Amino acid sequence: MELADGGIEQTCGSWNRALDSMTGVQSVRTRRAVIEMRESLARFKSRGVSAASELDERAATFMI
Repeated sequence: MELADGGIEQTCGSWNRALDSMTGVQSVRTRRAVIEMRESLARFKSRGVSAASELDERAATFMI
């Protein structure tokens, strides 16, 4: 996984593409994936990584 390798920018790009492909899909599996993604982003948001903050905002909107 890219995040484990320290590539937060690459990871955010991958997760953005994943959110693109999940558009319109409402399932337990997609919601769980987004929740886990947001949990993983938390430490990067707290460090001020803008890509993580922007992705988290997008993911929050997805959950509505």
